[in-house]
Amino acid sequence: MPNKRLEDVLRAFYYYNRCVNRDSHLFLVGASWVDRYDAQLRWLVDSFGMWANVHIAGRVSDADLASCYADADVFLSMSEHEGFAVPLVESMAFDLPVVAYSSTAIPYTLEGAGVAFDRKDFSMVGELLESLRTDSGLRNPVINSQRARLEHFSPDSVRSTLKKSLSRVLGDIP
Repeated sequence: MPNKRLEDVLRAFYYYNRCVNRDSHLFLVGASWVDRYDAQLRWLVDSFGMWANVHIAGRVSDADLASCYADADVFLSMSEHEGFAVPLVESMAFDLPVVAYSSTAIPYTLEGAGVAFDRKDFSMVGELLESLRTDSGLRNPVINSQRARLEHFSPDSVRSTLKKSLSRVLGDIP
């Protein structure tokens, strides 16, 4: 969807691939419902001459999605509209460092975990991707922060939060 701003992901990857790591690959996973947006993305990949390094997977099975997370080095989100950023939580579950543009619900979803940024500086993002990929002194604390945040989404934690919220409205709940 256009609000995911995959064109910005492509721009950041263009910098990363051309200036930092020529052997890198970008996988865009998920189905789109907007044909014109798909065409725009394909045009951008073509304009950048990156068909050998950008893979547009479209809709994939759960097993293939899990493989994508497991095989990736970093997850990048440039989305400008998220109600709740499920892919960020999924990335955390795979110990995949998250780099995300800080908009809408992303700060709430991350709540200090991962790496959030508030300016779309594609060269900065590209350099950050490489640092997270190669520097364990940066990567490990980010993964640890994500593991701690992931606990907030555990069934017991969600149950407790829901119970507290309902108790404020309905009174004590057994």
